Amino acid sequence: MIGSRFGQFEITAKLGEGGMGVVYEAFDSDLDRKVAVKVLPAKTAEDPNRLERFRREARAVAALNHPNIVTIHGIESGDDKHFLVMELVEGQSLDQMIGKEGMPLRQVFDVAIPIADALSAAHAKGVVHRDVKPANVMVTPDGQVKVLDFGLAKAAVAPISPEAGEAPAATRTTPLTGEGVVVGTAPYMSPEQLKGLEVDQRGDIFSLGVVLFEMVTGKRPFGGESGIAVASSILKDTPDSVSEVRADLPRQLGRIIRQCLEKSPDRRFQTARDVRNQLESLQKEIISGESQASAVRRGSPSPRWGRMAAAILGLVAIVLTFVAWRVLTPSSQTAPAAMLKIVVLPFENLGQPDDEYFTDGMTDEITTRLAAMKGLAVISRASAMQYKDARPPLREIGAQLGVHYVLDGTVRWQRANDGPSTVRVTPQLIHIAEDTQVWTEGYEAVLANIFEVQSSIARKVSEELGVTLLEPARAAGDSRATDNLEAYDVYLRANEYFHRGAELGHGADYRIAAKLYDQAVQLDPQFALAHARRALAHEVLYTTYEDHTPERLARAREAMERALELDPDLPEGHHAKGLLHMAADRDDELALEEFRLVLAAQPSAGVYSSISAAQENLGLWEAAQASMQKTVELDPLAGEYACGAGGLRLIRREFREALELHDRAVQLIPDRWCPYYCKATIYLNWDGDTERARRFFEELPPDMPLENQPPINYPWFRTEMFDGNYDEALRRLESGDETVFQFMYFFIPKDLLIAKIHRLTGSSDLAHKHYAAAREMLERKIAEDPSDERLHGPLGIAFAGLGQRDDAIREEALALELQGKRRGQSVGWRFRELAQIHALLGNRDRAVEYLERMLNSPSFFAAPAVKIDPTWQSLRDHPGFVALLEKHGA
Repeated sequence: MIGSRFGQFEITAKLGEGGMGVVYEAFDSDLDRKVAVKVLPAKTAEDPNRLERFRREARAVAALNHPNIVTIHGIESGDDKHFLVMELVEGQSLDQMIGKEGMPLRQVFDVAIPIADALSAAHAKGVVHRDVKPANVMVTPDGQVKVLDFGLAKAAVAPISPEAGEAPAATRTTPLTGEGVVVGTAPYMSPEQLKGLEVDQRGDIFSLGVVLFEMVTGKRPFGGESGIAVASSILKDTPDSVSEVRADLPRQLGRIIRQCLEKSPDRRFQTARDVRNQLESLQKEIISGESQASAVRRGSPSPRWGRMAAAILGLVAIVLTFVAWRVLTPSSQTAPAAMLKIVVLPFENLGQPDDEYFTDGMTDEITTRLAAMKGLAVISRASAMQYKDARPPLREIGAQLGVHYVLDGTVRWQRANDGPSTVRVTPQLIHIAEDTQVWTEGYEAVLANIFEVQSSIARKVSEELGVTLLEPARAAGDSRATDNLEAYDVYLRANEYFHRGAELGHGADYRIAAKLYDQAVQLDPQFALAHARRALAHEVLYTTYEDHTPERLARAREAMERALELDPDLPEGHHAKGLLHMAADRDDELALEEFRLVLAAQPSAGVYSSISAAQENLGLWEAAQASMQKTVELDPLAGEYACGAGGLRLIRREFREALELHDRAVQLIPDRWCPYYCKATIYLNWDGDTERARRFFEELPPDMPLENQPPINYPWFRTEMFDGNYDEALRRLESGDETVFQFMYFFIPKDLLIAKIHRLTGSSDLAHKHYAAAREMLERKIAEDPSDERLHGPLGIAFAGLGQRDDAIREEALALELQGKRRGQSVGWRFRELAQIHALLGNRDRAVEYLERMLNSPSFFAAPAVKIDPTWQSLRDHPGFVALLEKHGA
């Protein structure tokens, strides 16, 4: 073949077998350049099916135009030959670059990110490679990465547009091979590919995971001495984490590869773009020195250098501890003190009173777009809305919020019966210190163009302030959320209820919001933002136990997945995904990764609050506190954030600071139970001062029936019980119609507390009756939702009170299993419940052990309250209990 000519192409060298043909180097005499020619052998060219696949490869790859994908110059035939003319890529193939120990980490990123980018571009055009492997990746001498050989590629009937974001499941192919035919390279095949099933873009993601594993370890994740053994390994085995194989690798990289290698396509990354974004984010963290390797390999120091090595290792440990904190702390995203701060005050509605929701929606949209600016801190909605009805002088607003600029304006929605409605928006930007109007402009547009108006206002503000849009916002700058104005109208109404639910803590408002979001996406199934907000609404209902059912969770997950299919970069979609990782998957590290994506694109108090919750679950208390402090800075008039920050201080037993924050919360949200519950808890735990707690209850606002609110009634009941006022404690329990005290961390049937009082007063029959009633309620609740981690501890207490020892111990084990490794606020409740089980069973050593674990963990319980709580009266002469109180300052 060397020296042969196909038209103007002279074959100069054989390069190898590639996909479905033989690849040669050739010289194109017409254009005076070297090219690669892939020739389909004569014996296969005669096969109509194979010839059709060859042509299809050409059409599929020729449609791709990407710097990391080999370029197709043309499709040629001649002398009974069929061949592709392609860009000649000189350099090394990736399989030649991978050493026995893998590749340097920086080189891994330099190669892997372009591969993922190339696959993302191919998938966006409906092309699935199906043979991703190191031999099909070339790296040129100047470091450019090229993905080769789409010989097994398939073209989707409907291309997957990154803007439209159709679901991978919608990608279908016209079969060119028989059903069940397996094509590809065995060690890199996905499980579905090995089974001969339909393969979509997620099959390439699995193969990419295999390649990544090999790049960083020098080994393939699935092995065997035969093809059958390799296939069996792929279908059944779970490979070691790469950070276990190679200790200098960051754990985040291990998680990325692990998710690529999930057996089920639904559990993998759904797009190659997601893989690229995760790798790119991790690369930036490592370059900036904010990523922690899972471990550091160290050799044994010689005796001569022992002391120096010990000192160095100690220093390394300190540094790594700091780095670990930094990795999961959003400090790299935190605004410096000198950052410009702005508040978007509620725009004034000049139209009909019923249009107020539309004007508020305009304010929210502009706030969101401004939040996506580098160098600008934007006060969140809740604080801004405090000035909706009563607006003090701007200098006072500036002082209260710590802002430099105010953006406000007017909105008039003019509805028309015989034509399109118009909207007139007149914003103005004011510099507070100089009390000058920096910019104002009038916008008048038909309603259909309202998104362009919002973008234009944000861009103009950025120009005036000298700040720049972050990349995700720039990409979405002029995007239209929906072309269906009826869907947009319903979406804005849903937002109104969603925000009201957040500000007032009303589950009913979240339910209405969820229904309206459902309606919006029925009107426009392509409305990605509505899908994302729909996911958030359903997730809140699930997480707050308003509706903790599998059906509600499924609706949240389906909405989140649809949002990210439509728009893979949508911050609200990634926020919902992170929350679902926390609520359903109990994977707080993955949740943090999603929240970081949101933080990079759209910093807000809400995402910092979510970050704080995930960090708390991981036991990163300082980081959680710092994140919660950011919520207070970005939403200084939102009492729920002050209460949240105070709650973190409370469980860390920093009572003075906690009290200051809750005093502030009472001023901001005097009609919410949270700060009152926490203040009462502070008084009982700080020094066991029941008198101060009692005075606090007596001084509750007289115009509000707070004493009938269950969260207030519970610490009030405890105060009476601590003082031995058992009749009054029973009266407290019998007030109100509720049968249970519950929140996100606890579920306490009143019957369980009534039983405790009767046990303390020696009324055994009444105690037995109420323990049995509590058991019945809890067993019914567990049957409805076995995953509710709040239920098994109380059920164990009920069984212990009834003398059912084996059942109580079983519930103890279930409670610990569901708690898992989480170290957040709930852990104190679990240990306290388990201590009660063993105190009732007479296992005093075990009860003291759980109390020790409770007091060693951040929780709502401190030693002064334990000392006076009659729950533990059977332990008071136990030496371990006495020592425990002394150890913890009581």
